[in-house]
Amino acid sequence: MKIIKIVLFTVTIMMYSCTMWRGEPEDTQIDFTIKNVSTHNVKLKVFNAFISYVVEDTTFLITSNSAISYEFINRAPVNPFGGAEDSAYIIFDDVKQIIYRRDDGQARNILDINSHTGGQVKESWYQYQYEITDEDYANAVEIK
Repeated sequence: MKIIKIVLFTVTIMMYSCTMWRGEPEDTQIDFTIKNVSTHNVKLKVFNAFISYVVEDTTFLITSNSAISYEFINRAPVNPFGGAEDSAYIIFDDVKQIIYRRDDGQARNILDINSHTGGQVKESWYQYQYEITDEDYANAVEIK
């Protein structure tokens, strides 16, 4: 019984020392820019966005040919709005809209990091861009 305790103690010490040697995972800085290159004014409503270190519904106003930028520090995988977001609306001139849901299978989805350009700049720094275009407006449906 003493041998089992000694072995368990030794294994525990070894695991702890390996963890200490590796250190804590480094925080990741993630910079996002959303550009409105369309000829329409846009409201981007994101539900459960992680912006300013708070999870809440967030609305961005992006005029034609302008952009918004935001950044956050996170240890989680890279997600466009922090990882808690479940849906987003892109509303054009308060007349037409596109609705995106997380994992909805659409080829282009503002909630899907694969629809953004950019990527890793350095070990713990990512930059991503997304463009809202006139083609998005053409694909939007009328708000009823």
